[in-house]
Amino acid sequence: FPSHDTKMNSHRFQTWINHTIQSIQNCVISSLLLCVFFFSGQGWTQELTNQEEQEIRSIQQWLVTQPHIAFQHAQKMTASSREVVRDCGHYYVANYYYNISDYTKARQILQTLLKKIAQDKPIHEHQRYKDLVRMCVNKLFYIHKNLGNYNQALALLNHYKTSIPEERYHEQMAIAKVAMGEFEEGITLLKQNLQTSNYLLHAEGEKKVMHDIKNNLFLIPNVGIAYRLTGNGI
Repeated sequence: FPSHDTKMNSHRFQTWINHTIQSIQNCVISSLLLCVFFFSGQGWTQELTNQEEQEIRSIQQWLVTQPHIAFQHAQKMTASSREVVRDCGHYYVANYYYNISDYTKARQILQTLLKKIAQDKPIHEHQRYKDLVRMCVNKLFYIHKNLGNYNQALALLNHYKTSIPEERYHEQMAIAKVAMGEFEEGITLLKQNLQTSNYLLHAEGEKKVMHDIKNNLFLIPNVGIAYRLTGNGI
């Protein structure tokens, strides 16, 4: 029969085993809870509060009516403790510079923001950041176009083709083609986009933009000749 000491040692060993298993279970549970908290927190931190949404709407209005006020508020956002607020702030700071035709500063901010988003996979997959990418690409396209960097504008569209709405891709491709003097291809793309675009049917602002583009086409040298040669009309 086992001695008393042997029984005591066996009991102590079993107790140690039980404590060890319990400790491991507690660690696993804690780790799982931490992961749940972290990933749910990641989702939450990429959402704007109602107050932050209102601040952005105000900045959008001020960019038109009081640009310096918009700039001050956007700058304040870039100092936020929350990443999504900082990034939105940078975008609207870039908008301010774009509106005053400081395309160099606007381009630097937008390119830096796009690079940062691309390198951070978790936020890159979040809808808030997908929208932000589309907004940055849209603004960058017009910066390249306004500077006459048409090849860079086309390269930008092709690089982000899967990240922007298809209608916008074709619309901006048409704008770039016309600006480059490739009137036949540009006008054809523009005409097709006007006739088939779904989002244009529900976006009065975008329809106005396209209407303005259509009218401004006739201000481009030789575009009238191109229309007659191609047989196109909008």
